[in-house]
Amino acid sequence: MDPQELLAKYAPVLKQYAIPLMLSVLGLICLGYGLISFNKPKQDSQDILVNAASDQAASVKRSVSHMPEQEISVDIEGAVLKPGVYKLASDARVQDGLIAAGGMSDKADRLMIAKNLNLAAKLADGSKLYLPFTGEQVISSVGHGIGQDVLGAQSSDR
Repeated sequence: MDPQELLAKYAPVLKQYAIPLMLSVLGLICLGYGLISFNKPKQDSQDILVNAASDQAASVKRSVSHMPEQEISVDIEGAVLKPGVYKLASDARVQDGLIAAGGMSDKADRLMIAKNLNLAAKLADGSKLYLPFTGEQVISSVGHGIGQDVLGAQSSDR
């Protein structure tokens, strides 16, 4: 059959059911959009907090860039994207350290971190920040030597 014959055959049916067909197509489009947006990965509230703080920290750093700044070195390890030793401003907070290390990895124990880690705590020169992985039991080594503080660690007797 050629297209002319098909059009002549189905034109009366299409005219009769034009409104229900258009509503059905619109409904399928809305359903498809809903399924796509439902399956999108949602951003974690901790990530939003870190992203907002990153923007704020950058604007503060630009506004005081004319002043010479002292730096501290902090060892950031565990469930972060880029573990290592970082040089931060002398008034840096735990949240600044997390931002410098690229944020928490997907394997971080976010519940334990949220309960036990104070993001507003000041970091000290030579300190260590360790973020535990999911299922990991962390033993605190606070007080076992100079520069061996482990912020956010949980002792086994808690």
